[in-house]
Amino acid sequence: MFNRRKWIIPDTEISEEILDVCGGNKILAVLLTNRGINTRDKIKRFLNPLKSPLSMPDIFTDMDKAANRIKSAIENNYNITVYGDFDADGITSTALLYLTLKELGANVNYYLPDRESESHGLNTKALVNIIAKRKSKLIITVDCGISNAAEVNFAKGFKADVIITDHHEAPEVIPDAYAVINPKSPNSIDEKTDIEELESLNYLSGAGVAFKLACKMLEQFNKYDFVNNILPLAAVGTIGDVVELIGENRTIVQMGLELIKAGKHEGIQCLLRTSGLKETKKLTAENIAFSIVPRLNAAGRLDNPETALKILISNDNNEIQTAADKLNDLNKLRQELCDTTFIQAKNMYESNKKSNKSAVILYSPDWHIGIIGIAASKLTETYNKPVFLMTQDKQNGNIIRCSVRSIPQINIHTILSEHKDLFEGFGGHKMAAGFSFDTNKITVVRKRNFNTIITHIIPEHDKKFAVYEI
Repeated sequence: MFNRRKWIIPDTEISEEILDVCGGNKILAVLLTNRGINTRDKIKRFLNPLKSPLSMPDIFTDMDKAANRIKSAIENNYNITVYGDFDADGITSTALLYLTLKELGANVNYYLPDRESESHGLNTKALVNIIAKRKSKLIITVDCGISNAAEVNFAKGFKADVIITDHHEAPEVIPDAYAVINPKSPNSIDEKTDIEELESLNYLSGAGVAFKLACKMLEQFNKYDFVNNILPLAAVGTIGDVVELIGENRTIVQMGLELIKAGKHEGIQCLLRTSGLKETKKLTAENIAFSIVPRLNAAGRLDNPETALKILISNDNNEIQTAADKLNDLNKLRQELCDTTFIQAKNMYESNKKSNKSAVILYSPDWHIGIIGIAASKLTETYNKPVFLMTQDKQNGNIIRCSVRSIPQINIHTILSEHKDLFEGFGGHKMAAGFSFDTNKITVVRKRNFNTIITHIIPEHDKKFAVYEI
């Protein structure tokens, strides 16, 4: 059984070199070493992020190819579509690349999928609209695309090129896109890259990867000063995706925070004011995580993600304020729905006599698809175990959608990948994932996915778990 909130601090031998770079502070040296920040360079970078240089965009093997294709599209005035996602990371990724391409004179628009009817990633219906109606000859994905091999082939069949920028785990079959920029994709990083830099790149959020492409384009057009306009967005996206704030992530966030503290980006400033953060000089990543990120996410969870995007790309103060007020109202509704869902799920779990201590697996047709992920996170924090929350797809009654949140000991993405043949859609990270499946497969899903997965990752002495009938 996993012990909730039990701190285990291993005995750690600290070298004189590590102690020296930590200024003689042994507690700091032990904490950093235990977190894997255990070399002179890693510690110096962690403690002094603003003095740590970012890696060059060309470290990605397909970067030049992608940049040249985008440059050609700009010079020929071809329509470009930035295809994003509906969460904070996807929205900020879309905003920063859209603004960059606008600055470079591109004929560019964007597309954000609807959470309920489309879910994450590319879909053919959206591609038909983008290619046939908008006449886009180039589609650039941000925070998505690496799992969409079939959809990329569909776009290619209509003579549209796709450039993928993503940070999610790469599947066995990589899309045959024009270019793929994803640190987790095979052969995507220059083979001469040292191991520490490679590790750092692997922690990038979707916004971090999109930021790399934006930097390359700004370099190519000699407009690199514009990077200060998009760094705040890269910082918010990185914080919003809850990736580890080490390596490049730490540098991106600190640089972005400094610009936000200086008053950069009116949309972000408006969100800070609306959320009640009046003193931005002491702004922290935690402030962003609990004030701005929930408001951006609320739009994609309960309404239209464009409301959140508008506040990040608009230069009209009235439009920005109107969007901020709407996001504030949506966030209040999100909090109410989340509290209700969490309480219902908690009561369901604790009232079931078969409840055990290994996993929380619950279903209700009444839960909101945009809320179950947040509720699952709260349940994971409460019980310190994997949580599967499922609900009916309101657009398609034959589909059940599931949000999963895990704990550090369990790479839920790797485990679920073994059963992806059962899913209509699937994606995610080590700690968070989502999938959908046909209701007709519920028996086999329960047996192969839940039972098999949970029993295979839980120690032999603790293989009980709760399954609620659907």
